[in-house]
Amino acid sequence: MTWLIDTLIVTGALILVVLLLRRPVARHFGPAVAYALWLLPMLRLILPPLVLPAPELPREATVVPVFASVPDAAVSAAAAPAWTPAIPVAALLQAVWLAGMLTYLAWRASGYARMRRELLENARPVGEAGEVRLVESPAAGSPIAFGLRDKVVALPPGFMDSRDLAARDLAIAHELEHHAGRDLYVNIAVQPLLALHWFNPLAWLAWVALRRDQEAACDARVLAGRDLRTRAVYGRLIAGFAARRAPMPVHALAAPMVSRGLLVPFLGDKSIIHRLRSLTMSEPTLRRRIVGRTLIAAGALALPLTATVT
Repeated sequence: MTWLIDTLIVTGALILVVLLLRRPVARHFGPAVAYALWLLPMLRLILPPLVLPAPELPREATVVPVFASVPDAAVSAAAAPAWTPAIPVAALLQAVWLAGMLTYLAWRASGYARMRRELLENARPVGEAGEVRLVESPAAGSPIAFGLRDKVVALPPGFMDSRDLAARDLAIAHELEHHAGRDLYVNIAVQPLLALHWFNPLAWLAWVALRRDQEAACDARVLAGRDLRTRAVYGRLIAGFAARRAPMPVHALAAPMVSRGLLVPFLGDKSIIHRLRSLTMSEPTLRRRIVGRTLIAAGALALPLTATVT
């Protein structure tokens, strides 16, 4: 129980720190470093408690009992057991927390299974890119990557016949980069942390912020070394998908090209505006990238200090 409370407090504090730092870190060190910040609460979750030796306490002095006459009524009152609730409050809270955590994980898993079934139900194969299958699905409102073992990129119907070959290839490259960058593994790996904090509003904000940072980092990897003209085509592509009214399934644990996120004041601009602004940022220098990675590594090395129990 001590480990659980300690982990809840520390991981919750780390989530808050990442939420506060992600935007300035992205501006100074690039979206990839801001995305890497989410490793800190995830690593803290799997750290085992480090038990330190407790200081030796002085021996208690011998107490010599002193007998005195005590009224029988006082003896009877002292001997009566104190009232305790039939169900301990701590046990009840643990049961509620565990039920909420299991419900959250089941909800995520069922949502992913439903999304995968909808996307593949009437899908038409249109090609392959290494281990990734490319399909066109009526349920895909925009390109979307999903699957860990059976890797798939689902495209809207007729997408491969698009006349704008540059935009088409960039959209496919974006989804393939999600698979290559193991972003879908990150979406799965972060779920235990979010389930642990299912009652915490910060955890729900964290999932939205993580997906935004993930998309911005993926955009940066796709556009690394590209010219301004390519960036302009990419920006129009994102804006075009965001403006569509095509039906979109629940993108549970997947990585769509565009998702219709709501404006969350704590997180800043909408997801689409955040990504379009990120496209206009100049790529961070090698020195800044090294400094950013060093800071992330230092934070990871300092995490065991938060897992000590005396």
